[in-house]
Amino acid sequence: MSVILHEQRVLITVYFDVASACILSYDYLLTFSSEMSLIWNGYGNWTLFQVLFVLSRYMPFADAVIVLYGHFGSNTTDTSCQRLNVALGWMFTVGQVLTETTFLMRTWAMWGATRRVGALLVAFFLASWIPCIILEGIILKLFVATRPKSGPLLGCVKRGNATLVRIQDATILLYWSVLLVLMMLKGGSPRKRLSSTGFYGLLYRDGITYCGILCCVVTANMIATAVAPEYLKLLIFFQHVILSVLTNRILFRLRQYNQRTSSHADIDALSALVPEGAMAFGRQENINLVDLQPRHSDDTEDEPQEGLGAV
Repeated sequence: MSVILHEQRVLITVYFDVASACILSYDYLLTFSSEMSLIWNGYGNWTLFQVLFVLSRYMPFADAVIVLYGHFGSNTTDTSCQRLNVALGWMFTVGQVLTETTFLMRTWAMWGATRRVGALLVAFFLASWIPCIILEGIILKLFVATRPKSGPLLGCVKRGNATLVRIQDATILLYWSVLLVLMMLKGGSPRKRLSSTGFYGLLYRDGITYCGILCCVVTANMIATAVAPEYLKLLIFFQHVILSVLTNRILFRLRQYNQRTSSHADIDALSALVPEGAMAFGRQENINLVDLQPRHSDDTEDEPQEGLGAV
């Protein structure tokens, strides 16, 4: 293989990583107002929900700094390249495991959030991700990241066997495929189609779409590694960015749904406090909020009753 072709393929990987960083930044700008209003508005002490959100939202930015420095750093050495490779590999793995808990909890909620289902999902999660973590440790030991000896390339260049990477991708693909099947089975239940109900419809539609997208990204990465060794890490950072973006949007939509249903519940509670003879307006489906209450009693038909609706 010619040196020019090798450099061109490495540059394609650089372009993909830069584009992924742009997608991450652009999505952050688009959803910043949603973050302020849905996540941080009105909270006191930190909750598990906020911790999970912060890790999913901001860890990819730290990854982006290391990725871009690994591509464009002019003062890198073989030792620093290897350290960057190890740090980035573990950051990707830990960040992905943390964000995957959101998809797992969504599937658990769709299946009724019972202990039995939760135990089975946790066992499946551990059976899928413990091998991936072990494989990541082996991959980082076998892969070599060095500074380019010559040519226009800067930063670091990685070399290694793609077989273990494909096995790891296949394990992740199997994990997401099983979650996708579980969502489709529950959403298409003959007794109750979850896709037509509020909360479960949100979980069902987003879950099917997002898991389908992630499966396509992992499949594309496996195909890329088979095309050329330079494409070994072609879509790794892009996969991490897409996972973060989709997870954040799930959290935003769930918070928005909770706030909307909470406000409707408040209206329903207020309807019970409407005094007799009062006229109140509310949602159309709340008949007791839009009707004019009786203003006269049976005993005093000719005398007006005291109240807001008295004539």
